[in-house]
Amino acid sequence: KELLKALSKVKIKNIKLLVVGSSLNNINVKTKYEIEIEELVKKINKNVIFTGFVEYKEIYKLYAIADIAVLPSIWDDPAPLTIIESMAAGLPIITTNSGGIPEYVNNKCAFIIDRDSNLVYNLSKTIESLIKNEELRGKMSEESKKTSKNLTKVEYYKDFVKELLESEK
Repeated sequence: KELLKALSKVKIKNIKLLVVGSSLNNINVKTKYEIEIEELVKKINKNVIFTGFVEYKEIYKLYAIADIAVLPSIWDDPAPLTIIESMAAGLPIITTNSGGIPEYVNNKCAFIIDRDSNLVYNLSKTIESLIKNEELRGKMSEESKKTSKNLTKVEYYKDFVKELLESEK
C-alpha cells in the first residue's frame, strides 16, 4: 500500500510497477487487502501490473525485465528471499530498514528507508532519483551482484558453524 501511495507521487510518467505474486499462492481467491490494493491502483492512474501467482522456476524472468527492485517491507522479515534474489539478479534496490534486510544489503546496492511517517514521501523521491540516474543504477547493480555472491548456502553454513564455535568459548 505504501509503495502504491509513493508511486502516485512520482512525477515520471513512463514507469511501470510489476506486483509479483499473491497472498494465497495459486488459489484464485482475493483477500480483502488485495481488493483494497486494486482499488488504490484505480485511483492513482499509473501503470501497475499484477502477475498473480508465478511458479518459482519462472521468477527469474521477471527479475530480468526489471530496472529496480522496490521492496518496502513493513513487517520485520528476518530473511527476505526477495532481497537476495534481487541482488543476485543485479538490481539496484529500494527497501526499508526492517527485520534482517540491513544484514543483507549495504548502501552501495540499496537505499534503505526508515519506516516512519515520511516513508511514502521518501519512497517516491528515492524512486524518482534512481530512475533519473542511470549511472548510479549501473553502479548499484554491480554492487548487488558482488554482494550476493556472499549469500550462498556454503557461506551461510560457514557463518553458522563460526557462530556455534564462538558460542562455545
